[in-house]
Amino acid sequence: MTRKKKYSKEFKLDAVNLVLEQNYTKAAVSRSLDVNPNLLGRWLMNLKKMMVMLLEEMAS
Repeated sequence: MTRKKKYSKEFKLDAVNLVLEQNYTKAAVSRSLDVNPNLLGRWLMNLKKMMVMLLEEMAS
């Protein structure tokens, strides 16, 4: 039986940073970090949602 890998917040932020700020593709980052591309996509989506919520909160 395969156990789920747990990734630290720092690891997730570093991976997302490679895509958003360093302009690497999700595919390249997921290959180099040995992370499922769908999981990396979920981290990106969650970060974007958090940013939108923060901006909305700041605007009100």
